[in-house]
Amino acid sequence: MSRTAGPPNRLLLASALVLAGGATRAGVPEWARPYVDAGLPSNASTPARVLFSEEQVAVQLDGTLLVRRRLAAQALTSEAADLALGYFPFDDRTEILRSKAWHLPPGGRARASSSGAIDLAVDGLFLSDARVRFLHVDGIERGSLVFFEFEARDRPHVLVRDVVFGQAAPIDFARFELVLPRGWSAHYAWLRRAPLEPRVVGESWSWEVRGVPAPSEEPMGEAPFEVVPRLVVAIVPPTGEAVDAVVLPDWSAFGNWYERLASGRAAVTPAIEAALRSALGGVPDGELSQASALARFTRDRVRYVAKEIGIGGYRPRPAATGRGRLEPDVGRLQGQGNVASRVARRGGPGLVPDARERHRERHGVPGDPEPRRFRPLRGGRVDPRRGGDPGGPHRRGG
Repeated sequence: MSRTAGPPNRLLLASALVLAGGATRAGVPEWARPYVDAGLPSNASTPARVLFSEEQVAVQLDGTLLVRRRLAAQALTSEAADLALGYFPFDDRTEILRSKAWHLPPGGRARASSSGAIDLAVDGLFLSDARVRFLHVDGIERGSLVFFEFEARDRPHVLVRDVVFGQAAPIDFARFELVLPRGWSAHYAWLRRAPLEPRVVGESWSWEVRGVPAPSEEPMGEAPFEVVPRLVVAIVPPTGEAVDAVVLPDWSAFGNWYERLASGRAAVTPAIEAALRSALGGVPDGELSQASALARFTRDRVRYVAKEIGIGGYRPRPAATGRGRLEPDVGRLQGQGNVASRVARRGGPGLVPDARERHRERHGVPGDPEPRRFRPLRGGRVDPRRGGDPGGPHRRGG
């Protein structure tokens, strides 16, 4: 006697769906599993979106930072090839402990990337210790989900963390978590958005932002990572606690530290005297005309070689270095800005005001600096390596 097929057993069907979902989730880490069922929006306006972005910094008693970064992103169109690259900026004081990537194609199984990590120097400087670790996943298509995770041990020069809440793609949810040793504290300031208070649980401080749109780039306008929300956090140990890094709880502390670094490097040498005579020869009196002449001299007749390695990325170099003299089209200099400053100071105190005074005049509040504009801070290096834009759709913004 033959038997006709009846409707499927609901219990068996439910079990099959659970097993299928479990198989999909099995290939990704636990933290990524809430995002494996993310559906595609009906009308995508960008090639990709960031579902989850997190950075956790656990501070050790000696000032060392244990850093963990996680990102989950989704390709919304077939033009999201850049989503295949995950990255982590670091320098010579950073030890990368872990770097992993996973790809979940639509309708497929999640797999860890088998591509090896590549460390590249992406800076345009002559010499720099700033590098970026890249991870690649293959086969990105519309609906693909990618997950990246990096862990590192960092020995920073200064206990300040610069966090950018922005990517080239819109962000559904972003979080920065700071875990402090008992008795430590943090000072923080928001830039380019209304202040957001942290959620403090025990020794953990966390800031969460939702619904961050992708920044728009205008011709001749500011770079996208310069207009997105930014959080600057100064980590402060208890008074008397010895740490390896420099503690900068406020703007005055930074100014004093930088003044010590620059001590003795602003001396007016015979080379500077000669440069002044050369630059201002025949120039009429007046601050504007003399400042213009000095700027042209620095731009056109100084060969600039940037070296930003270790503490050298913070410390200004003497104006006359290399060959030890300033000569038109010959002097090999490592501190172009220092040359202009020293020459201008020799020409008269009104030409180049102190950097901190310029900041106060421009921004009004000395305790709330805009790090991108205060150039002495790591020679202006507040960009892709510390929270900038090395070139992926999930750019972080350190």
